Amino acid sequence: MNTLDRINRFVNKYLTVFVLLIVAVALILPGPMSVPGRVSFGTMHLAGRAFAFSLTNVMLMIIMFGAGTSVSPEEIGHLIRKPLTLGTAVVVKYLSMACAAFAAAKVLRLGPELAFGMILLGSMPSGTAAAVLIALAGGEVPFGVALCVISTLVAPIASPLLTLLFGGSWVKVDFVSMVMNITIIVLIPVVAGILVKLKFGERLTNFRRILTTLSLLSVLLIISNSTAPNRDVILSMESLAVCGAITVMYVLGVVVCSVFARLMHMDKPRTYATIITACEQNSALSVGIAAGLGGAAAIAIPPIIAVALNFILATFLTNILAARKG
Repeated sequence: MNTLDRINRFVNKYLTVFVLLIVAVALILPGPMSVPGRVSFGTMHLAGRAFAFSLTNVMLMIIMFGAGTSVSPEEIGHLIRKPLTLGTAVVVKYLSMACAAFAAAKVLRLGPELAFGMILLGSMPSGTAAAVLIALAGGEVPFGVALCVISTLVAPIASPLLTLLFGGSWVKVDFVSMVMNITIIVLIPVVAGILVKLKFGERLTNFRRILTTLSLLSVLLIISNSTAPNRDVILSMESLAVCGAITVMYVLGVVVCSVFARLMHMDKPRTYATIITACEQNSALSVGIAAGLGGAAAIAIPPIIAVALNFILATFLTNILAARKG
């Protein structure tokens, strides 16, 4: 297992490099790299709608199950003890990023599909890398993890609702279908992971190493599956505008969350946890959801670009906060 730990640390350390490499290969060889994206394990019909167990969706479920197994009983206790503060912070997280995505799309005058992709990205729960970034910045890790957990648990309602509210004027949103997709992909695996962790505790250590490896591979596979079929759209000049929009969204999110933390009289560690958790979107999840929506390929461009760019912006922010934590 030491070898697996070293591989996980290496991939985590150079994750941005691996993401960029996978994107480059998928753009150069779109044909072969599109093959895994066509793999399916069947379809489930529920409430008149179909959910495809595509390879991308299964990979996302593995990632979210792994995230659930990382939640400790102490962190769950933290959720119970601070319901008002945590609940308010989650509301601010979702509203600030969704509003920031809407503002960025308007300011840079993105087309309807690209704008919708921005809204979809801004409506996602917190990314699983947030806890690591909070620790590096000197933030309050338990509070940040609690925010991640709550934002993920409410995602089946919050994400489709915000996407409909802010993006409905650009692209028709099937609210029920989005709720079903996010419930199956996010809520059920996360809750299952939490229950497994509560049942088996530290006996899951070796199993979690394997899950971490699978999660990292899943992120790269999801990016490949979404990039290769959309090669022509991604290489268009519109992608430069999307990079600008994602950066604007991120900066606006940081500003809004900083103001909120000041109004709530949060200390530095909790402020840093709030900012990082709010701005570190689950880009991989938005890629998978965009792929499941069908329709215009341009919808997936902001999530795909954000996987790498969001990580770069988050690292930059973490370095700034770490330098100020003293």
